[in-house]
Amino acid sequence: MKTLLVTGFAPFGGEKTNPSYVCASSLPDELCGVRIEKRELPVSWEKTETELTALLRELRPDAVLLLGQAGGRPNLTIERVAVNIREAASPDNDGVTENEGHPVIDGAPDAYFSTLPYRAMLAACKQNGIPTAFSYSAGCYLCNCSMFTARHFAAQNGLNMPAGFIHVPYLPEQTDDKPSMGLETLRKGILLCAEEIAKTL
Repeated sequence: MKTLLVTGFAPFGGEKTNPSYVCASSLPDELCGVRIEKRELPVSWEKTETELTALLRELRPDAVLLLGQAGGRPNLTIERVAVNIREAASPDNDGVTENEGHPVIDGAPDAYFSTLPYRAMLAACKQNGIPTAFSYSAGCYLCNCSMFTARHFAAQNGLNMPAGFIHVPYLPEQTDDKPSMGLETLRKGILLCAEEIAKTL
């Protein structure tokens, strides 16, 4: 059976929840004949890359869908590119701040593009009334780091392992004055995207 790895992040920045892992963990264990492995990644410059790489080596998934929170965005945003930069003003959950533009991985390419079926994912969400858009910047924080890590792992190991990232908005209970999306809508959108990925495996 083929395997799709879906990850979300732990809560960070004083939040009690992270909708990315809430969505990931809500997916069924099997979808369109594909096994779904769901894992939570730490919000840590020291641990994110190493734990994700260990997961990829252990599970050898046929595709990877990475999720993360982007507070302030109104839509599900399907990321098209990850860059080889670690830089953010906000500290991680270990209190570490990366603000000097170090590479995610020394000697790696400047950027990687998503290899997920992103056009089919976008179309499926829009056809079902889920606010969704493409994004051309995954930022330079740990969301970008995870996408870059997965794509580099595939490239370095010669794997046909589609991988990419989706940012999800805040849940309504997380904010009073910024865009948000209800949990059921978020779950439906991520399920639709996972279905489109599973269909290609």
